Amino acid sequence: MASSDAKSTQSKEEEKERFAQMKVEILKHVDADGDGQVDLWEFLAFTLGSKKQPVEFLLYDISKGVAAKLGTLLADKKFEAVHSRVLVYESEYWYGGKVFRSDPPCVKAFGQPLGDPWGIKVETSETKAELPVVRLGHTIITHEELVPWLTAKVSARTAALTSAMRSSPS
Repeated sequence: MASSDAKSTQSKEEEKERFAQMKVEILKHVDADGDGQVDLWEFLAFTLGSKKQPVEFLLYDISKGVAAKLGTLLADKKFEAVHSRVLVYESEYWYGGKVFRSDPPCVKAFGQPLGDPWGIKVETSETKAELPVVRLGHTIITHEELVPWLTAKVSARTAALTSAMRSSPS
């Protein structure tokens, strides 16, 4: 009888351990903001099939090093002509008159992403470990929701800002 009780106790302990591991694994997938808790929005997003996705910046020197050389020569300061792109859903999104999508990194157009812009060491990407990025956080919106938002909202805002900058008096 004692042997049966010992097996039952061991079985209960193993079950508790499996449950604790399962809880940690579920929390890792559902806790979008990484605060150790699951709020209503995170629960609903997970239930509806959304998964948290990292949102990161890739930074490129669009002058390919010329700005740094001229800055040092002319002003005795380091300058960089930086173009930023958002890395989400394993794609780069960037603005150039409209929103474009490309597979990262876009080396042909902009060279290698900057690993230490302004002397600041950046982190590696959560989804593409070979890429240096500035981590912005996570999103739980779907890719299908992201693309229309980028093309409608971001394009309009950026175009308006660009227009305002062009028309402002010097």
